[in-house]
Amino acid sequence: MTDGYRLDHVTVRSGANRLLSDVSLDIPPGRVLLVAGRSGSGKSSLGRLLTGLIPHQYPAGVEGSITLDGSDLLEILPEELAGRVAHVAAEPWSRFFQIIVRDELAFGPRNLGWPESRTKEAVGRTASRLGLDSLLDRRIDTLSAGQLQALSIGTALAMESRWLVLDEPSAYLDLSALSDLTGLLGRLRGEEGPGIVLLEHRIGDFEGIVDDVAILEASELVFRGSRTDFEASAETLCERYGLRHPDVRDPASWGGVLLEEATRIDGAPLLSMRGISFAHGRRKVLEALDLTVRPGEMLAVVGPNGCGKTTLGRIAVGLLKPDGGELLLDGVKPGPPDGRRAGMLFQNPSSMLFQETVREEILSGPRSLGITLTDGELESFSEALSLTELLERHPQRLSRGQRLRVAVAAALVLRPRLLVLDEPIRGQDWRSLRRMMEHLRGHVTQTGGSCILITHEVGLVRAFADRIALLDGGSVRALGVPIRSGEERSG
Repeated sequence: MTDGYRLDHVTVRSGANRLLSDVSLDIPPGRVLLVAGRSGSGKSSLGRLLTGLIPHQYPAGVEGSITLDGSDLLEILPEELAGRVAHVAAEPWSRFFQIIVRDELAFGPRNLGWPESRTKEAVGRTASRLGLDSLLDRRIDTLSAGQLQALSIGTALAMESRWLVLDEPSAYLDLSALSDLTGLLGRLRGEEGPGIVLLEHRIGDFEGIVDDVAILEASELVFRGSRTDFEASAETLCERYGLRHPDVRDPASWGGVLLEEATRIDGAPLLSMRGISFAHGRRKVLEALDLTVRPGEMLAVVGPNGCGKTTLGRIAVGLLKPDGGELLLDGVKPGPPDGRRAGMLFQNPSSMLFQETVREEILSGPRSLGITLTDGELESFSEALSLTELLERHPQRLSRGQRLRVAVAAALVLRPRLLVLDEPIRGQDWRSLRRMMEHLRGHVTQTGGSCILITHEVGLVRAFADRIALLDGGSVRALGVPIRSGEERSG
């Protein structure tokens, strides 16, 4: 077989670290391959290799052979792959070159030398497919993370590439957008469209559209088979490799997850937001928002992309000042956050990491505030967040999920009264996520603090949230408790 990808005993090294170990894999054209695996298993490295980013943009030593349509992929420059292979990165904000959405969608086709009429047609078709029509004239820096993710996928589709490599494309999508994405990829598959490689943790949501499944574990390929082969052994494979069971799927809306209730706050709330409003220029983001968070509570804030969830979180911890309304934390107006009263995990945790090792990253906050952290406390944090083996590694050289857990550890070690986690699911395998959330639950219970979970992940909400606040149109549209549909299956 010459068409498609062929990897023959491929090993990728970066310094002393093996990113991939002796991987042999065929990926035929026109099929959908889902690559699953724990955080740090090598999924993103495989994606970068398939798109030529390794070794041309990410320096690494590559052993073995990898061909695309019979040609040595390592000899093909990335610019020669443009229009042939498209890579959708997990951090969507890292790959944009224009200011306006319309121009970003047109950027690739124009660089391929397409006539303006063909470019305009491709932009319109792509925007319609992804629900970006109303955003075409918006500035990219005003989009939500979910809207950025959709735009990132759109820039790949607009070039009509023969191959799409999507690195966790569901990471920032709301339930409706996720359903739209799986529908789109399913249609592309049915139209004999491009070959698609999905690097994903959410197996269940994509299982119906995939042809083949591969599993990576500690940089090694441990399973490769058809979807039928995977389904026959799903129980064993998910248990062995810490994957989410394919039966775990998200509903199309929050209606079947949230049970509205009349809430009662006993005693003083930890966080009180009354009549909060905020605008970016002329665009209203929050308007007359009321929300109360109880001591010892984990509150999930959910809603469609662009509804104001991240803005709410930043106002709650004092990173943004509201245009109107009253905000009280422990009964007083909060000052600048110092990490002890309030802390926040950003959607891009890499922007929060500055030290040379994971150990130093965790210790830097306490040291700056004159707090002594014992070896036992450091060991406890590291073990709970699956970081023990990574303490001497450079944070920026870790996988996305590992970087996220380092950022959580650096925030949590200060024992903040209020902690806001903005999309903590990103890059996480379910087993590591569950351990992290169980540790966070213990922190909230022991300290009487509170945690706001900003997320689209239904399983996370059902398993750990005490209440749910549904945002839409800049205010809280529904408030209640999660409907727990039995024990969550996590593999």
